[in-house]
Amino acid sequence: MRLAGTLALLLCLTSTSYAADTPATPKPLAEPSICKAVCVSARKDCRSEAQSDTENDSSPLLSMKQDRNPYAKTAQDMNPPAQQQRLSEAEAFRARRAERLQACETPYRSCTRACG
Repeated sequence: MRLAGTLALLLCLTSTSYAADTPATPKPLAEPSICKAVCVSARKDCRSEAQSDTENDSSPLLSMKQDRNPYAKTAQDMNPPAQQQRLSEAEAFRARRAERLQACETPYRSCTRACG
């Protein structure tokens, strides 16, 4: 995400024109292929960040390994999670992932519109 932001800033700085050399017709912000590549790169960074954030949701902060703690397996066997609970957790996981990935699409569409 930082790389895409840096590239977008560089793109804006190099494409600005001064009042003295402004042509009669406005020119696009930058070369469309370069601009689109920056947008795609930013979306890719956003998606990978969203994916890693979603994966972190499912990993417990303090995981208790059964080989180090003999009580961990006993406690786990006492209360097996119900299938309905597992299904709802999986559904919530998929919903969070979809929401985070969808949040990457709005800036991408704005970026591609700005490219012209």
